[in-house]
Amino acid sequence: MSNRFRIMFTLRLPNELSYLLLVGCDYSNGCLFAINLFSPNDSIQLNRNVNQYPEELIAHLSAEKELIDAGFYDLRTWQLTLFQLKIKERKDFQMIKDRGEIKWQPFQSIPELWNSYRAIQEEQSKISKPSLDEDQLEIINYRIMKSLEEEKVLNLKLYEQGHINEVPGIIIKVDPFQKVIRFKVTSGAIKQLSFSKIVGAELFEA
Repeated sequence: MSNRFRIMFTLRLPNELSYLLLVGCDYSNGCLFAINLFSPNDSIQLNRNVNQYPEELIAHLSAEKELIDAGFYDLRTWQLTLFQLKIKERKDFQMIKDRGEIKWQPFQSIPELWNSYRAIQEEQSKISKPSLDEDQLEIINYRIMKSLEEEKVLNLKLYEQGHINEVPGIIIKVDPFQKVIRFKVTSGAIKQLSFSKIVGAELFEA
């Protein structure tokens, strides 16, 4: 078993019940790490979505798999018992697994850990800005002008802070000098958007 890695705890979040978050220490690099492991039915799958992790870490997890699957590293707090009692009173208790909702509620009661985890999740979910070729840019430009000229609803894909957000609306003005467009979203609000944020556009055909 590796002396480099140590598992601190595991937990499961309500919106990712098929994955198990594992937090541990990397003594070689002197840091903490957090990884998501595919774990349906409380059994981690070390042959899926793990290519980016060090082989030494995978070997360590393999050696610890039985304990991980058994819940040995599950995060627990004193609030767990009270929360379990509340869960048992719910009509849909049979739909809830012990390492599902019961597991994440106590973790939320520790603000520092919860906020750190959310920050890690946010950072890991970020992607690089898509690179568009001339053909893609031409298609986007055509659809923007189509929306402007015919008042067609357009679904813009915007790259913002590491994420792609989709915003439906109608183009009401294109300013090629300032490289911005004015965009009326479906709620009626007017937004000014930079060309540089646009990475995709789809027309809604009637």
